[in-house]
Amino acid sequence: MEKILHAYQMEALSKIVAAYKNRIDRCTFYMPSGSGVTTTLSSAMIAILNKNRSVKIMILFSHREESLQFNSVLSNVDNRFACANSVKSYVGQPVLSTTYNNYFTNYEKLRKYKFDVIICHNAEQVNSVKFNPLLTQECDFLLGVFISRITNKNSLFADSSFIYEAKNLGFYINEYQYLEKLIVPMLRHMHYQEIEIDKKIDVLGMVLRPDVVATKDGITYYIDMKAYKGPYNDKKVVWNAVEQIIKYKFYINNTTNQQFGIILLCSVDEKLKQEINEEYGIFIWDIKNLLYICNEVTELSEMIEYVIPYSLNGMVSTAPLPISITATSKAPVDSKTSYENELITKLKNCKTGKTKRADQEYEKICSSIIEYLFKSEFSQFSKQHTTNDEIFRMDIICGLKGTTAFWDFLIRYYNTKFVVFECKNYKERLKQNLIYATDKYLFNPALRNVVFIISRNGFSDNAKKAALGILKEQGKLIIDLTDHDLEVMVCAKKDGKEPSDYLLDKVEKLLMGVSI
Repeated sequence: MEKILHAYQMEALSKIVAAYKNRIDRCTFYMPSGSGVTTTLSSAMIAILNKNRSVKIMILFSHREESLQFNSVLSNVDNRFACANSVKSYVGQPVLSTTYNNYFTNYEKLRKYKFDVIICHNAEQVNSVKFNPLLTQECDFLLGVFISRITNKNSLFADSSFIYEAKNLGFYINEYQYLEKLIVPMLRHMHYQEIEIDKKIDVLGMVLRPDVVATKDGITYYIDMKAYKGPYNDKKVVWNAVEQIIKYKFYINNTTNQQFGIILLCSVDEKLKQEINEEYGIFIWDIKNLLYICNEVTELSEMIEYVIPYSLNGMVSTAPLPISITATSKAPVDSKTSYENELITKLKNCKTGKTKRADQEYEKICSSIIEYLFKSEFSQFSKQHTTNDEIFRMDIICGLKGTTAFWDFLIRYYNTKFVVFECKNYKERLKQNLIYATDKYLFNPALRNVVFIISRNGFSDNAKKAALGILKEQGKLIIDLTDHDLEVMVCAKKDGKEPSDYLLDKVEKLLMGVSI
């Protein structure tokens, strides 16, 4: 059965499995709450068990409720593997899920089982003195899962030989918080019942996970949600978001007792909503509709003002279009042959090196990706652009419209009407001399104060210091983009998210860390 995980969850899963295969005895794993830690750990366990059915795994939680929730998730991911949820019921099954307190209380009984894998959830509390029994357990793989960085020097995992931190989670954590804080309370106010977040649905050998499944008046509603940093987005982004729910509508047995819709935390043209509703039978609620719904309740009005990351001043609330029933169920696009997958495949297959041919190929691929991601945001898109005096040649220079939040941010605060993209196909991390060379392309009187340097593996530490120094001294912004960043943004746009929101998160984190 196919397991559908987000890209960052797949990466985290592969890192855990690789660490286990390499027999790294003690590992530290950072993954914040709301990012699907339980699903990721469950999938990693199943991957390990599929390789070796005789492996015995124990996972420890702070509270019994967390242990029971994990058992439910593990069963949903794959019900072939038995999971005991108490020490008393454990008789050597593949997985034991219990609490730290139960582990200590029954330590003498448990030690005879000689677990191969021990996972400590919420490992912030695990110190080397109190949890010494874990050290004496002869397990192959000891994994500590943390929400935040280790600050306790006495932590059992302070001297881990392997550390992994899940990154690029902004899109997904934000959406989880919006669902919990805004969408679910709003649906309850509208008298929806049996509301479930991220519900697993098995269909034709696939696992579909709509963001919300709820019922009302005998009808089951399958709803996806996409969050954005600004009120306006590219029409292509909206259509990509809609394609996700089209997939659910096509594969789930569609009857008159089922409805499919999408909530977009941005403004969507009313004609486009009507067109999608008439052609696909899918309803759209945008930010204007949410304002209309939430205006009825003070708590919801305050919450929408609090969670939405842009100003709602001047936004006119609008009643949602009536939800109509249609029989249309068009087949979704096959993602295996999609243009987005083709771009990512070309990027991964492009060879590194400083030869002219390799450089040109890498520049061509990066140019195609930038054009795909942001073309609607650019008033001009010029490749191999040379200045009038023929001194400087820039790989790509683009004029900005400033429609979405990130590009408007650059225009407003960096006095830039144009941005430059430079592509460096180097195997090693970029050195500081390349930063100083690129800095010369930027010129305030020409409204050109921002450059993105795209490379295979990013800036070296000295290059980061050089870019930071230029920012502090001259106010010019030099942004480090890697192949991984490009891949994340392509996947985001394919999934109906605004890719420039990822850049805004990246720059905001950079600026918050700047000192005098």
